[in-house]
This record gives sequence, C-alpha cells and structure tokens, in this order.
Amino acid sequence: MGIALFPFLTAANDFYTADISRKVRAALSSRKWEGKFIGASPPIGYEKDPAERGHLIVEAQGAEIVRHVFRLYLAGGSIIGVAKALTEQGVPTPAQCKGGACGRTRFPGVWSDTMVRRILTNPTYAGHLTQNRREKVNYKVEQRVALPQSAWIVVPNTHEPLVSQPEFDRVQNHCFESIEEGE
Repeated sequence: MGIALFPFLTAANDFYTADISRKVRAALSSRKWEGKFIGASPPIGYEKDPAERGHLIVEAQGAEIVRHVFRLYLAGGSIIGVAKALTEQGVPTPAQCKGGACGRTRFPGVWSDTMVRRILTNPTYAGHLTQNRREKVNYKVEQRVALPQSAWIVVPNTHEPLVSQPEFDRVQNHCFESIEEGE
C-alpha cells in the first residue's frame, strides 16, 4: 500500500515546500520594502549594525576603497582603467574585505571591470538600500539570475552614504554613456 501512495505523498510534499517558499519570499520582500538589509554580507564599505537588525553602518577601510573607486572614475578614468589602477596600487578586492577584515594584504587580488562596475552602479553607496538585484530561479534550483534595474528594490535614505548624490549621479551619467559607446 505504501508504494501506491508514494506519488501522492511526493506531490503533497512538493506543494508544501512551494507554499513555504512563497511565504518566506513574501516575508523577506516585506522587510526589503521596509528598508531592512536582509543579505548575508553587506556590500564593501558597510557592515551590519549590531545595535539595530537590518541596518547598515559604515566600515571605515572598505568605505575608503569605495570612495577611491569613485574618485578614480570621476578623475577621467574608464571602468577598465580603474580596475587596472586598483590592482597596480594593491588595493584589496571586495572578496578580500568580506567580514570587515579589509586592509592591504601581502598578495592583493586582481580587480575586474565587473567589480568596479558593481560598485559604481550600486545606489547603496549613495545611501539608498538596494536589494533584489538578483533572484533565485525557484525554490528547487540554486541558480540566480540578474534582474533589470526596474525590478530592484531601492529604499531611499536608509543609511549613511559613502558618496554624495551628485557624485553618484555624475558617475551614472558617465557609466551609461560609456556602456552605450561599447567600453
């Protein structure tokens, strides 16, 4: 009798799993729209606030790296040029700064144009919490896909910015011009 019920038990279990996944996603989405950071690790330059759950505070060493990236780019650099300059200067990469242990290392990593572009286009650095930039395909698959900017959840003025809004806007205008020209 147990073998005959197996397909029905499997279907019921799958329905239950899908339902729980939907409820968890709804709860997380609600927290995102409230301006609460729900990620595992915040972007370089920030750390989780131990006093307030879901709030980001500035992490000094990483924040200086982010500001340096913006300064290099605004000084007339290209995204690839900034990546090369950061590598030559021995600036730690975002991966080397995870967990707040950021600083010059003996064997610095190599900066890529993707790393620089992610920093330059992330509204979080202007003080606007930005989440939902990527999402899981579904509860059964670990694959994630990048979402268009129109699908991002951006909650303004949730934490201290690392760059001013006018600086961020100038970079966005220049970045998108460079992308259209095929940088």
